[in-house]
Amino acid sequence: MEITKEQERQIDRIAGDMECPNGFVCRISKFEDLCKTRLIANGQLVECLEENNGRGKFKLPFGDSSLCKCHLRIYIAKNLHR
Repeated sequence: MEITKEQERQIDRIAGDMECPNGFVCRISKFEDLCKTRLIANGQLVECLEENNGRGKFKLPFGDSSLCKCHLRIYIAKNLHR
């Protein structure tokens, strides 16, 4: 997946401000190893749309679904549409 230099700067900034318990596997895979999501709550959260719905400290169970509060994943969903 191609990303712009500005997107790369934003990704670097976001990743630099957080700790990822999964070792930034999304970034290492060039954003190919991602579950399908839907933006909710005015783009503040993403809802995972797959059974393997999220991992780690950013997972937020919500009824029958799971939400993700990872700032990098939210950025990816909003700006890279992935």
